[in-house]
Amino acid sequence: MKVITLKDYGIERMEDIHHFLNRCLDQDAVDKELFSHITKEDPNFNPELTFIALENDNLIGVLIGVERTKEPKEAIEQHQRTAWIKVLAVDPLAQNRDEALDKLLSEFIEVMKTRGKEEVRYADFASWYLFPGLDLSYEYYLIKLLKRGFTKVGECVDYEVDLLHFRIPRRVHEVMKSCQAKNILFRRGVRGEENAVSKWVFERFGPFWKIETLMAYTRRERPTIWLALRGDEVLGFSCYSALHIDWFGPIGVDVKARRLGIGTVLLFKSLENMRLMGRRIIRIPWTSHLFFYSQVPNVVRIRHYWQLQLKLK
Repeated sequence: MKVITLKDYGIERMEDIHHFLNRCLDQDAVDKELFSHITKEDPNFNPELTFIALENDNLIGVLIGVERTKEPKEAIEQHQRTAWIKVLAVDPLAQNRDEALDKLLSEFIEVMKTRGKEEVRYADFASWYLFPGLDLSYEYYLIKLLKRGFTKVGECVDYEVDLLHFRIPRRVHEVMKSCQAKNILFRRGVRGEENAVSKWVFERFGPFWKIETLMAYTRRERPTIWLALRGDEVLGFSCYSALHIDWFGPIGVDVKARRLGIGTVLLFKSLENMRLMGRRIIRIPWTSHLFFYSQVPNVVRIRHYWQLQLKLK
């Protein structure tokens, strides 16, 4: 068995890795858009940090690693001592999959030590991630990582929602009327305002949501963002189909405008647009706001993730 980098394996063979992930990750369906988003579309992506395990030239394991070197610029210094494993997968049918997993981890960790990293985190690489942590359904990987010294440092969930019969409830229409009586209006985002809106988001919610807001304005044919406004003042925003066409979020409301139902209206307006786009099973990723999202009808799956960290020093 040998472990090589993607640079040596061949960047032109990325499709092999994409298909391999779908063969090995039985809780996930990684489409071409999502795979591209976490690899070549990520400005931080480095083929030298993706490791491939081969047995007789057959692919039996993959580790996609990353360090934050380019975007968002505001977070580079904060994360200069941190590395991430975006995804780790080994062939469940390979007789020596334990060895493959151990070698992939060891190779990545040693490289990160030489680069001065002090910690390795699993999966929660904001803005360009496959999942926000390790799904507890992947028990094999969880046990292996815990035995290697990873510890739980956080947790979150994804909601998966079936939009086939989606409708905006009457109570939300009433909230909308209440907001309108307070001169709060809701509208779709338009091109030309993305810099001003993303600046507003950055000032209140940080660099990651800023960059995801810019994605919502630019990634699709038309901006996929709703705004709550009082006059020219932005009070809240809600993105959808930004990181992935079937993903909702981020969403946020200015502290001074909370408790008015603005977030609920933005949520349902965004989900309605996803349904009108023809999306059916959509994902609300990386959240701990359980009650806010449980108001959405027809939640069909909840995924529970642990965020894991390995201290290198």
